[in-house]
Amino acid sequence: MSIQTFGDVGRDGYLFNNASSAVGGDPLVAIFPGADKFSLIGFQFNAKSAALVRTPLVTATDAVVASTHTWTFANGAFTAADVGGTITVAGATNVANNGTFTITSVTNATTIVTSGSQTNETFTAGGPTVTLSVSSAALTGSFTVDESLDYSDGGLNQVATAGNWADISGLLLPTTGAVALGSSAIYRELHLFAGHAIRVTFTPTAGAGAVSALFFAKTTG
Repeated sequence: MSIQTFGDVGRDGYLFNNASSAVGGDPLVAIFPGADKFSLIGFQFNAKSAALVRTPLVTATDAVVASTHTWTFANGAFTAADVGGTITVAGATNVANNGTFTITSVTNATTIVTSGSQTNETFTAGGPTVTLSVSSAALTGSFTVDESLDYSDGGLNQVATAGNWADISGLLLPTTGAVALGSSAIYRELHLFAGHAIRVTFTPTAGAGAVSALFFAKTTG
């Protein structure tokens, strides 16, 4: 996502609006040129990032092995972001296999290991309808802010250039440095900014979820 331009008056808006993010995936990046037009820039890094929930279709070959707490779901599409998350199973013949279990490791896209006690079972065709929901682990990660003197998005007959970037997260106040995603909204102001363009990057470190972040700006005029 890129924010391309600001108007001639103070502005605010979204950098990321409930954008999906997961460990192992690409960072979220928002770039806005012309930031040197503003005397004050603030950021609100939101907030509770809701864990992503999906409901893979259970097939007749899916199964659980009690001795190793290993589950196989052909449509699981499991990733590292699911470690620490949960599966919820309903409709299994064996009562012990119904409930919510924490994912302790992901073997591959179709196989996971969980906590809890289970009973050997293959979800055979013609048996009960078994349903599955998967909740990823809560998303964690951090925001960093970079500046560039020579970035151009190619607007107004300019030649587009990726620019050279320097990390200025240390200029964020009230505390300096990268900002960890928290359980509530976090506000930071950018002081002593002397660049042309600003780039805000969210890098996930665990889990999966949705990220929201806003910017606030006051014109120099």
